[in-house]
Amino acid sequence: MSNSKMKYDLPIPEDLISDHILPRLPVRSLIRFKSVCKSWLRVISSPSFVKSHLLQSLSSRTCFFVRGLPISKDIPIRTAPTYCYLYYSKNNENKLVPLDVQREFQLDLEYGRKSVVGSCNGLICFYGDGGTSVKGKFILWNPATKSSRFIETPCVEHIAKYGFGYASDIDDYLIFASFQSVYMKPIESQIQAWVFKVSGGEWNPVNDLPTDIGFYPTGVTNAIYSGDHLYWIDGDWKDSRLLSFCLSDYKFKDVKFPVGNHLRFKLHVSEGSLTLLSDSDRSPSKDLWRLVQHPSVECNSWVCIMTITRLFPRILAFSPTGKCLVQDYEETLKVLDYVSAEHRQVEGVYFDDYPIHAESHIESLVSPFDRLNV
Repeated sequence: MSNSKMKYDLPIPEDLISDHILPRLPVRSLIRFKSVCKSWLRVISSPSFVKSHLLQSLSSRTCFFVRGLPISKDIPIRTAPTYCYLYYSKNNENKLVPLDVQREFQLDLEYGRKSVVGSCNGLICFYGDGGTSVKGKFILWNPATKSSRFIETPCVEHIAKYGFGYASDIDDYLIFASFQSVYMKPIESQIQAWVFKVSGGEWNPVNDLPTDIGFYPTGVTNAIYSGDHLYWIDGDWKDSRLLSFCLSDYKFKDVKFPVGNHLRFKLHVSEGSLTLLSDSDRSPSKDLWRLVQHPSVECNSWVCIMTITRLFPRILAFSPTGKCLVQDYEETLKVLDYVSAEHRQVEGVYFDDYPIHAESHIESLVSPFDRLNV
C-alpha cells in the first residue's frame, strides 16, 4: 500500500472530533449526528460539550431574535410571522428567517397576553398572563433544539417585574418574578419576589426585600441581564432609579446614574456590559454610556462611549460583536456597526405600525430543563 493511500486511511482521532470539529457545527447538524454512533451521542449530550459548543457559538453564530410583524416581498402580510431570526454573519448577511413557533417549533404560546422576558445563551423566556385570579406561566424555549418548558407562577397576584439570566457561580439559569396585589393601593400593597432555578425546578422566595423597592408605578417591565445581574429602571421619569439584583446571592442594590441632566433612560447590553442610553429635552443629542466593573472596589463607573443626534434611528438591540440593530423613521430595520458607522439595510423588510422587541440571540444546545437534559 502506498504512503499516500495510507494517509487517507488513517482515522481521525476521537479527541480531535469531540474537541475541535463537533463544537463548530450548528445545532441542527449535531442533533442529527447523535444517531451516528453511541460515542457521538454520549459526547454531544454531555454538559461539558454543551458548554464548549456555547463558547464557540458566542463568537460565530450570533443573531437577533425579533418579535414584530415583518412585511417583505418574501413574507406576505397575511402569513407574516410574529417571531423571526435576523442573521448578520458574513455567510448569511442580514438574512431574515421566519419562525413558526406553533407548527415548526411545536410551541403553543396561546396563553393569554405574551411578553418576551429575555434571551440568554440560546434560551428564550416568555411570560403568558393568565388574567385575574389565574396563575401566569413562564415559558423557556430553545428554538434550535425545539424544546420548551412551561413554568407556572407561584402566586396569582399581579406580576410587577421579571427577568431571566444565568448565574455563573452556581452554573444555573434563573427566572426572577415579583408580584403585588392589584386590589390595594400601591402604598398598601405587599410585594413578593421569587426566583425559579431551572435545574432545581421550584420557586424560592426572596427574603429581605428593600422597603422602598417601589416596583410600581412603571407597570410590568422586563430586566436587562448582564454579568450575573438583572437591571431595571424603576420609578417614573421624574424620580427614576437603576436597580440591580444579583442572581448569585439574591441581593438588591442601587446603581448610580451617570452624572448629568438626564430625564429618560433606556437599558441595553453591548459587548457583555450594561449600556445606558440617556436623553434630555435640553440637549440636541443622546449619550450612550457603558458600566465599567471595578472588582477591587464596591462602586462602578460609567464611561460615555458614543454621542448620537436625535435623528439617529431607534436602537433595538446590540450584539456581542459590536453590531447594533436599529429601526429608522421609515420603520425599516438596519444592522449598524456603530464603531465604523457602517450599516447594511435589511432589504425589503419593515415593521409597520407594530411594537418591536429585539434581543441578541445565539443558537445553542442549552436545555430549558436542566444541565443534564440536552
